[in-house]
Amino acid sequence: MYELTTEQDDRIDWGKTAEDYAKYRPGPPPSFYQRLLALGIGLPEQQVLDLATGTGVEELIFQHNPNWHGAGYHGATRPSYPGLSPSMHYCGYFYYDEAIAFNRQSWIGRIRASRGIGATLNSEQVAAFDAEHEALLRQIAEPEFTITHRIDAHILRPGTVTTG
Repeated sequence: MYELTTEQDDRIDWGKTAEDYAKYRPGPPPSFYQRLLALGIGLPEQQVLDLATGTGVEELIFQHNPNWHGAGYHGATRPSYPGLSPSMHYCGYFYYDEAIAFNRQSWIGRIRASRGIGATLNSEQVAAFDAEHEALLRQIAEPEFTITHRIDAHILRPGTVTTG
């Protein structure tokens, strides 16, 4: 049995933030796909499933949404995958850090697209968060900047491991 995660919480409505998510949450950088291809992953005959993304700006999100359960990730990653089905074999992982370019508006949109803001708060609360987030960025960030992202891949294959 799997543990109920915050992604499945009834208070989260991804439909409220779908437009922002599509516009401001870019997929992985080209370097990610290059690494997968070097491992023979993502070939035309294969089916690949993407699981998980993350968010930053934790303190400001908590000020506007004290019930947010998505905080606490500080970049640690390890070679394991919780809740792995017995029908899947964990066969490896990799991770690396890469600076991703943003401007103030795209970063505001990216954070607004998170489950802690756009998917759970009402429109007035989202507007208040955006205003405070923009004021903060004007104080601490140039109009264009980079944010270092931890990019990781856990490689799973169907089937169990057999030893001879």
